[in-house]
Amino acid sequence: MSRVLRSVEVDEVYHLDLNLEPAENDEEDLLGESQSLEQLSKESLAAEREREEILSRARKEAEELIKKAQEEASQIIEMAREQEKEIFKEAEERGYGEGYRKGFEKAMEEAREEADRIRSKAFKVLKEAEDRRKELIISAEGEVVDLCLAIASKVVHAHAEEHRETVVRMVRDALERLASAKHYSIIVNPKDAELLHQYIDELSRHASANAHIHILEDESVGIGGCKVETEMGLLDATLESQLDEIRKFLSEEVIKRQQEYEQD
Repeated sequence: MSRVLRSVEVDEVYHLDLNLEPAENDEEDLLGESQSLEQLSKESLAAEREREEILSRARKEAEELIKKAQEEASQIIEMAREQEKEIFKEAEERGYGEGYRKGFEKAMEEAREEADRIRSKAFKVLKEAEDRRKELIISAEGEVVDLCLAIASKVVHAHAEEHRETVVRMVRDALERLASAKHYSIIVNPKDAELLHQYIDELSRHASANAHIHILEDESVGIGGCKVETEMGLLDATLESQLDEIRKFLSEEVIKRQQEYEQD
């Protein structure tokens, strides 16, 4: 991990009595929050429309594929019936010429084999079409997952850029989850470090008593997120790690759907 040199140790703190909640009369912050929510709503609607378009295209293509396969299978089966009639007719003609019983039985056997072969071909066409339909649906679901995650990432990072106090909430939650630790190294993006110094007194209240807190800068940590190292281990609370968890969950759901399709 590449870290910038600056490190601050806080052994004794003084109370700034900072309030993380926006002031009631802070119209500019409220307006910014409203605009963010409006943008989030627009992004969500766009994602929903794109999701429906992807699934609709996949369903339409799958339906056309199945319809074509059914038509082809019907043609194959009809051809088999016609050939079967011809073979029966030939069997009768051959039967009279070669000895009716022997010739007829042989011709009948050939007819059954040919009919079975053609029917097998028809069923194969249908099965291949059904398999392709499942592949299309699964592929579309994968595209939807990628699309939703891309939009979620864009919205989350834009919100973190606009609302810089996001990192304060992330650090506070991380400290509460590691409340029994004694030494904390809070690793954040350099752009967030200055803000954390302003809130360090308030944040220290969420750590254990007499805890040692260091703030470290790391450009690889995205804005709005943090990592907290303690003697107990590392807590990754970056926005990227949370999006990765969502991606992992959705990918597992797609795999489950794929397995269900394969069992059908």
